[in-house]
Amino acid sequence: MHVINNNIINNSILIADDDRLIRMVFREFLADRGFDIHEAENGKEALSLYAEVVPGLIITDINMPIMNGLDFILNLRSMDNSIPIIAASSDESVLEAALRNGANEVFPKMSDITNLIKSVNSLMGIN
Repeated sequence: MHVINNNIINNSILIADDDRLIRMVFREFLADRGFDIHEAENGKEALSLYAEVVPGLIITDINMPIMNGLDFILNLRSMDNSIPIIAASSDESVLEAALRNGANEVFPKMSDITNLIKSVNSLMGIN
């Protein structure tokens, strides 16, 4: 757990991405910074896992099989309107749609991974 202003925050992050390598890279960078990481291969699996772990933040790919990231975000927002969501995609044209559908921030996968860390820290209130 991280402590900010004497408050304990949920340091659990759910990563939803059908690319195992992307999940591994995100997991390693975030776990090295003290976050507890949970992984799902698609939006349907992520919804089930969300109910089990109730993470403090979600990072989701947009283009996934079974349930894509946009549908995942819409389903999640119908249950929880407050959880921070970062939508990630190598197809930058879909990131605007992710923002319109409830993502708090977007991350082009070809960006520097430190930008993802900055977004995670910002959304979770960590300096």
